[in-house]
Formats: sequence, C-alpha cells, structure tokens
Amino acid sequence: LTYDSSPLSQAVVYFDGGTDRAIRLLEAYVTLLDPWTPLHQHALTMGQMNVPFGYEIERSSSVRELPERSRAENVLFAGERDRGVKLVSQWTPQFETVVAVLNGGGVNHPDFPNTDPTRRKDVLARARFSQGTVDGAVSYYDGRNVTPLTGPDVQTDKTRLGLDAQVFYQLPVFGGGSLKGEFFRGKEINPDSVRTMTTSSSASPRLLVAGADPSHFATDFIGWYAMWVQNLGEKLQLAARYDVYDPNADLDLDHFKRTSVGINYFYDGFTRVSVSYDAPTTRPGPSGSSRFNAVSPASRSTDPHDNLWTVQVQHKF
Repeated sequence: LTYDSSPLSQAVVYFDGGTDRAIRLLEAYVTLLDPWTPLHQHALTMGQMNVPFGYEIERSSSVRELPERSRAENVLFAGERDRGVKLVSQWTPQFETVVAVLNGGGVNHPDFPNTDPTRRKDVLARARFSQGTVDGAVSYYDGRNVTPLTGPDVQTDKTRLGLDAQVFYQLPVFGGGSLKGEFFRGKEINPDSVRTMTTSSSASPRLLVAGADPSHFATDFIGWYAMWVQNLGEKLQLAARYDVYDPNADLDLDHFKRTSVGINYFYDGFTRVSVSYDAPTTRPGPSGSSRFNAVSPASRSTDPHDNLWTVQVQHKF
C-alpha cells in the first residue's frame, strides 16, 4: 500500500505471507520531499526499507529479469531490508547520492530480527552516475556483526565495498538489451568459521571452543555476477546470469557458483509469465572437510542435486 498524502510526502506499508510462512511486515516507511527545489531533489526516508546498496537489492520482483537475486546479495543482505534513515539527493539529472544510517541486523537476522544488539549504527554511502547508455555506482557499507555466545557476545567487523555497472543498447529488429554486472568485497560472518569454533551443549546453544579466536568468525569474502538481457520484439525477453560467491577468500574449497537462464513473456503491460532454470555448483572438497561447501551441509562431499525450475505468473494491479 502506497499513500501519497501530499506532493511532499509518501507512506508505504508492505506485507508478505504465504502457506509456507507467517504474515510479516516487510516495509513500513515515510518519505519527506524537500520543498525548496522545483523538482524536490532531496528525499528523507525513515522506517523499514530496502538497504540502498548496489543495484539489484532495490529492484522489485516485478521488474527483475530472473526471479532470484544473486547469491552474494542474498547472503550479505538477507531479506534486503533494515530499519533506519536514508537521504537521497539528485544533484543533477545524471548524478545521485545516498547516505543512510541503519540498525545493521536486517529483517532476516537469525538471532536479532527485531532488535539492534549494538550501540553503534551501521552507515552506508552510494554515488551513482546515470548517463542513460552506461550507468554505474560505487557503494560502501561499514558496521558490526554480533554473534551471541555463552558469556559476552562477539562483535566483528562488517564491511562491504560494491561496484556495479549497466550498459544498455538497441539492436535492429530484436530490440533493446543490456549487460549488467556487480562486484562485492569485504568482511562478513562466515557460518563455517562459527560452526568450527563453537560447540553446543544442553546448557547453552553456543559455546566457544577452547583456544578459538572469535575474531576469526568474520572472513574476507568476494562475490560478483554478470548478466545479459535481450528483448525479442515487444513480447519476449531472454536473460542469462552467472554469479559467484566465495565466503572465505583465503580458502579454495568453499565457492558457490550458479548459472541461471530465463525467458519472460509479456502478455500485456500488467501480466508477465516467466520460466527460469538455476544450476548452482558448490565445489566439493576432501572427505570430512568442514569448509568446502558454504551452502549444503558440511558433511556433503559432492555437489548436491539442487537445480531449480521456476514458473511464475505476475500481475500488477
């Protein structure tokens, strides 16, 4: 639900639910537009909203060419949303900046989905240049992760540098197309590291192994994707993407790689039918290794059979 109460303000409330999950609040925010510029070029948003990092996080499922976002985005920004304040400034028709202050946990945090366990807030900045044919942006995120343990909780650095670019072109007969890419690098909690350095007991869900250094819960990660989209006339659209996420850049046996292809049929301006196929690959490691697979259980020594077909019908009201 979007409510435009006046030319200078807007409110949004967005719920999600299904037979496989309870109804929950995804977004609830108010945006105030500045009254002193003719086109209201500065907007202040407060509440629970999409994290304004990179390119694909803020792209709605109604316009994405493939149903799923990249693996790096799903890991680093689980749920895509957080609570805080952001200021968007359109300095020229081509140049935009965003600064935000956020709780940092996000709405899908396994331990703190509704609270912020850190006193400090996470900060974010993004600068985007949109020329029309070639667009690009730089994003930076700085914050802290909290891992609850028996005794004092562990805080580790959470940093993310993002680069994204989009190139748009037009072909005779076929129509428009685009090439898109995004790169992520920084430090993030590694579930394999936490699992290796902690244990469970009947008294507590998480105990630190003797001699383990909890600062190593966070590891250096690398993630990226490259995507191609091509329209075929006004009704059909083809899309292909290859994406990679490495949760620990110092190890060679924990890569996640995925090839995705899809076709979209636009019945009219409001209805779209999509068919997509995802083929993920998790690189196998030595038998008994606990770090070769960041997606499937650590005991698995072969790539799991987890390829996915998705058939989707969307209608916008």
